[in-house]
Order: sequence, then C-alpha cells, then structure tokens
Amino acid sequence: MYIKRAMPVHPKVLEQDFESSEGALDDIEAILHILISKESKSELDQKEKDFIASKLTILWFEINKKRGINLRDREKLLPVFQELDRLIGTYGSPSYLYRGVNLTKFDPLMLSELYGNSTPDTPFKPNSKISQELEYLAYGLRSWSSSKASAHTWATENYYRDRIIFQIQNPQPVLDGTAVINFFKRGSLFDRDEYILNLKDPKVVSVNRYDETYDFFVPDDKLGNRWEVKIKEN
Repeated sequence: MYIKRAMPVHPKVLEQDFESSEGALDDIEAILHILISKESKSELDQKEKDFIASKLTILWFEINKKRGINLRDREKLLPVFQELDRLIGTYGSPSYLYRGVNLTKFDPLMLSELYGNSTPDTPFKPNSKISQELEYLAYGLRSWSSSKASAHTWATENYYRDRIIFQIQNPQPVLDGTAVINFFKRGSLFDRDEYILNLKDPKVVSVNRYDETYDFFVPDDKLGNRWEVKIKEN
C-alpha cells in the first residue's frame, strides 16, 4: 500500500509559506491531461504548447515571487515533469549537480555557530541534528544546476545566513530544464543548466567550509559562512 508521507520541511517554513496560486492545481491537471494523450512531442500543437508554457511559467518559474505552487503542493508537479521528460527527453545527465540555498531565518547561522572555526577546505561530518536540517533543504522536488557558479549565485542572496552549496554525484534528474526551454522556445520556464531532482532520502556525506574574504564591512558575529555539502540519495 502506498503511504504519502509529509515533506520533511521546517514546520515554521511551512507555516509561513505562501498559498498556491488560485487555479494552480487545476492547471496542473489540465497540463497533465494534454501530455498523457500524446505519444510524441510532435503531436503537441502550438496552442497546446503556448498553454503549457504559460502555465509552467507561473507554476514553477515564479515560485520566488510567491506565485505558483507552494511547498505543500509542489510534488503534485512531479507527474507533469515526468511526462515532459517522456516526450522531450534530455541532453544527458551530468556527473554532478549543484543547488545553492541559504539556511532558513529560523536558524540562519546554525553551521557557523558550531563549526565556524573548522579548518577551511577540510570535509567533516556534522552532528545528526544539523545533518537532518540540511537534508530537509535537499529533499523532494527541487531545482538543481549543472553550473556550480549558478548555485553559488543562488546561495549568496543573504550574507547574514549560512550559504549552502549542495553537490550530488551521478544524479538521476526528473527533467532537463534546458531541453524544455529549447523545445518550447521560451526562456521563462526554467533556468539554463537547470535540472529537476526528486530526492526521497538524501543523506549528508560531508560538509566543507570555504575560506572567504569580503570587500565590505559586516560584524563578524552576524556574517554567515559558505559551505559545500555533499549529498547522496540513500
């Protein structure tokens, strides 16, 4: 029997998450209805392609603007992504993927407070509580990138929190974002070099602190560090 388990996300993050856009779940059903009726991507006519692209722009690409699908509903997009992958395919799975995030505002310097004096560029295994919090940030249907530089950019949105660069080796992407962009000829669907992963049991392999210097002043006790976190799917 299949048991749907709740997404392991910090409870306060879920409490303060935005509500899914009105009609978002209906849009997912409509997209899925179109996709499952096709044997190949060539069967999609221009009207259908325009509809799918316009809805995906809101459902996925505008999440950072608090539009589209929230964390509670996000995995409902998985069948859509799987169908897109079936029809469009991929340019190939990279050896490594990266994901850049900040720690949540509820525990923004969790790593720095415990391991801020750790030797830079020396991997270590953090305690179980921190490992679990990091695994929450990697779990589920998430955006990853084949570009480490892009992941670093996403992680530097807030210097007052620890900045995390996840790395996973030999991933199994659900969807190749670049292949989708090229098929629909529309950039506002995914980022270039974006891949979608759906990790069900991510585990922290190691954590590594970067040695960084800054050309602006921030009190040392308020400035987060940049950390590389190696993840594997258990």
